[in-house]
Amino acid sequence: MNEAGIPHTRILMSPDEGERVSMGGLGVRFMIGSAQSGGTFALVEHPIGPRVLASPLHTHEREDEYTKVLEG
Repeated sequence: MNEAGIPHTRILMSPDEGERVSMGGLGVRFMIGSAQSGGTFALVEHPIGPRVLASPLHTHEREDEYTKVLEG
């Protein structure tokens, strides 16, 4: 359990798991939903090609967004 008394859960996904959709031409793979984390976290993958702008300039008022480039 962590400090908040919530049991730790490990999630292991293969590259072909997770719901995949297209949102306005942008690929999306939902990996961890907020329901799995008690509403505190979500993990979404956006596979995009090199030199492609994934989303227009925007801001978030109620959440943080982090980007990690894995390759390319």
